[in-house]
Amino acid sequence: MQEDSQIEAEETKTTENAGKRRRIWLYALISVVSIFLLLLIIQVVQSTRRASWQSRAMPDIRVAEREACLSRAEGALQSIGSAQHDYRRSNEPGVYGSFKELQDAGHIAEGYTLSNMIESYSMTWEVNHGPTGRIDEFGIPVRSTFTIIAWPQVADDRWLHTFAITDDQIVREYNPDENDLESVRKWNPIP
Repeated sequence: MQEDSQIEAEETKTTENAGKRRRIWLYALISVVSIFLLLLIIQVVQSTRRASWQSRAMPDIRVAEREACLSRAEGALQSIGSAQHDYRRSNEPGVYGSFKELQDAGHIAEGYTLSNMIESYSMTWEVNHGPTGRIDEFGIPVRSTFTIIAWPQVADDRWLHTFAITDDQIVREYNPDENDLESVRKWNPIP
């Protein structure tokens, strides 16, 4: 009987040890799952914050990109206007030049064309010489004007504006709601 009670005591101890081991294993499993879930929650929260930040930042980036593009177009037209005046002062009849004439004279760098000089824009270039204004060396009146228009390369792009410069050195912006496309000098001047 003593042996039976000893065996029973050992079995009870073994059962208690097995129960403790199962509990320890269960606690370890719960801890690992908890850590995994916590890391998953942190990742989801960070992704949500990042997505929220990006959705708020993207319009700001687009606005800045647009403003930079508009500013480059205005600046390029001002530079072209200055190049036209330099060209007019440097040639004998005192007339403005075509795109090719300014390029040949070194006022516009080689490699530029009317479609790549201003990013996202194409240009039209018009020079007129009429019988009024200055008198050339032969006593003939010379009137020279130019109109250079920068058009957005995407025709229906309301994101970019159409700009022009004329011989009066004023950069103007076309507003389809207010301006006649043919009357460039009546477009809205840019201060």
